[in-house]
Amino acid sequence: MKRSLTLLGLAALSGCFRGALPLLPEARFMADATCSVASCAGVPRLVDPRAPASLWSVRFEGGAMKLPANPALDWYGLVLRGQLTVEGCGAVTPWQAYRILGGGASVKGHADAVFGVAGDAPLGGPQHAASGKVGRCEKVDLGALPELEWAGGGAHARLVFRTGKAYFGILYSEPGIGAPPHVHGVEWEVVHVLRGSGEVTVADEIGPLMAGTSYAFVPGQSHGYKSEGGSPTVAVQMMWPPGPEQRFVDLAAGK
Repeated sequence: MKRSLTLLGLAALSGCFRGALPLLPEARFMADATCSVASCAGVPRLVDPRAPASLWSVRFEGGAMKLPANPALDWYGLVLRGQLTVEGCGAVTPWQAYRILGGGASVKGHADAVFGVAGDAPLGGPQHAASGKVGRCEKVDLGALPELEWAGGGAHARLVFRTGKAYFGILYSEPGIGAPPHVHGVEWEVVHVLRGSGEVTVADEIGPLMAGTSYAFVPGQSHGYKSEGGSPTVAVQMMWPPGPEQRFVDLAAGK
């Protein structure tokens, strides 16, 4: 596979997305980073240092993590199991997401979560100086969002954050369903697979789609995927800048 397909950790979900959010992660959830009382590391994990966005998983075991304060970076989170206390947003419970504009907030608790970050430039390059201020926190309950559905009910999406630096949302595909190869003109796409299996196509190469894997797709690069196996695929998705997620709205509307 090309270097844009980078493997990070392992996560698994059980249950079905149709009509409801997936069930909670199973006990074997393993994270890219662990935040315990003794140590807390792994922020951020870069899928591709050239990309201005990234996604990875974190297991909180009572530790506290301070998100770097930087006006050029917005931080995202989605709780899968347990509870986090996020400065400025309070308690964040399963299938609630948050975004901290500019970072600087503390995050603590006992939870399995997905983290994301979006910046103004490649994350592997130099960033603007830190501001030292705690950014504004926005919280969204995914259960209260419209559930977009297409492909005869085999594909679903919930669009969580669509403004600002990046789009952040969740995508579900039953076995046999996916996205045919397509190209984004200027947008980066980053995906973190929570559950499922299948194949990913990048240009003329095919590789595995696996739970716990993060992928980054370069603007102008043909890419697609297909969910296979005995269970649906569930993934967290970011687009930088926002825009391509509008196709989910159009598909659900039959356009």
